Amino acid sequence: MTSTTLSYLFVVYAVGAIATGQLMFKKIADLIAGQSLGEIVQNYAAIAWFLLAMTIYMSATFFWIAALRNLPLNRSYMFMAMAFVIVPVLSKYFFAEELSRNFFLGAAIVAVGIYITQAAK
Repeated sequence: MTSTTLSYLFVVYAVGAIATGQLMFKKIADLIAGQSLGEIVQNYAAIAWFLLAMTIYMSATFFWIAALRNLPLNRSYMFMAMAFVIVPVLSKYFFAEELSRNFFLGAAIVAVGIYITQAAK
């Protein structure tokens, strides 16, 4: 496996980890809904989810930096747009949030945009 291929895998991991972190933040928000600050700091389930989410975000940052050692930022960063598709799709599954037809049109435009930016030399 070449260092470039490995770097793109790191980018994919970073995007997935960022998306996972966003879903975990929503879980935390649901856990603390309606609670006072005093109740939140004693909500050990929410604190555990928060620590896990921050650990995942930190790992995403490490993998992102590792990827940027071999990839230009102007090409790598376009992959972050995948999170704008992944998070809503998973939020429908995990939180029963609705997705409109416009979402799917927008997701297709994002996918085409990523393809175009990566195909350009």
